Amino acid sequence: MDGEHITLDVVVTDVSEPISGIAIKLRFPGDIALFESCSINESVLPPGPCYVSQTPLSTDEVFIGWTIESPQPPVSVAGGWTILRLKFLVFGSGTGSTGLVFEAPNLGGGDATALLDAQGHPILVAWYGGTLSGS
Repeated sequence: MDGEHITLDVVVTDVSEPISGIAIKLRFPGDIALFESCSINESVLPPGPCYVSQTPLSTDEVFIGWTIESPQPPVSVAGGWTILRLKFLVFGSGTGSTGLVFEAPNLGGGDATALLDAQGHPILVAWYGGTLSGS
């Protein structure tokens, strides 16, 4: 946390297969926060843009993707690594009404959250959310 900004690290631990892409459908408390940016940890994943859907004020959902348009060669992720860093601007106080929820985990298609294997299929992993609080 840095002033009005909160950074959320998306960490993976011992993924069973190499990953070639990431798709995230994230619900967050839009009543106290605004999604600001996404960055890739290039020491773990090959460089590539982090695609983000538009997030107007009062929106509580964001779609994030890495290499969705042209998958990279798969990368093994052994141990625990931060793969994405998500930044929020917090403008309210208290705990948001929705928390942080990774929606539609491990499903294919553009409306889901998944780590993708070499063929672009979802890899079965556990996704954990949390809360976002402002002051």
